[in-house]
Amino acid sequence: MGRLGDGPSRMNEDGPERGYSRISKSIAINQSNLATVLRDLGEREEARDLLKKAYATALARLGFDHPTTRTIRANLGNLEGK
Repeated sequence: MGRLGDGPSRMNEDGPERGYSRISKSIAINQSNLATVLRDLGEREEARDLLKKAYATALARLGFDHPTTRTIRANLGNLEGK
């Protein structure tokens, strides 16, 4: 386990990018889940904005074909009626 101040890159033995990817993946998933709740509450515009942020995070950190990115992209498409 990393020391305080070492940052996420020290959280595992796989190198710095792996640590950031894990954190980014968690953030994107949590944003997507919250967007689902917002959608269910009728807050479609807020849900769409949050899904766009989640998608941008997943795309930048995980890549276009990552399962998390694909799921968020599908959720965004469903919300937008595509």
